[in-house]
Amino acid sequence: LASNLATVLKSLLARATPDEAAQVVDMVWSLSDPLLRDKDQQVRAVAEEGVVEYAGVLTKELVMNAIIDNVLAMSHDEQEERRMTAMKLLGELSFVLGADVVKHKVSPEVVTLAQDSMFRVRKSAALHIGKVCRWVPKEHAVEELLPVYLTLAEDEIWGVRKACAESMSDVA
Repeated sequence: LASNLATVLKSLLARATPDEAAQVVDMVWSLSDPLLRDKDQQVRAVAEEGVVEYAGVLTKELVMNAIIDNVLAMSHDEQEERRMTAMKLLGELSFVLGADVVKHKVSPEVVTLAQDSMFRVRKSAALHIGKVCRWVPKEHAVEELLPVYLTLAEDEIWGVRKACAESMSDVA
């Protein structure tokens, strides 16, 4: 199911009227959400890719109404895996959201997740902060996100530092 989320959504949207589109997206999100919260990491990874793929065919408004608030809520979940999933989705969905939304809604969550006590969440932030940097005004990226990136690059855990090295081209 997780690997076919985008295909299912595209098929349903092709048959839906403009008024039904939001309901279709809500329905597919209701299928996606439990997969994103699955205990199996492989299921979560495939569901993440499916959400990113189907978000690419949606309007900004549909993503804002049906998806982003749920992802932002997930970024505050007590389970580490869910915060990691939220960080990945925030980075990967930035291209759909536009500069203003990324600056005011996504960027503050990235800053918070980059300071998480769990190193795997910080590692996820390091891997995806560059994708967020691409979609905010340059001044914001330099003033707000670059200091966060530089802090992550000096993290005590080598995996976080390595993630910074891997995402360096996105940050630049």
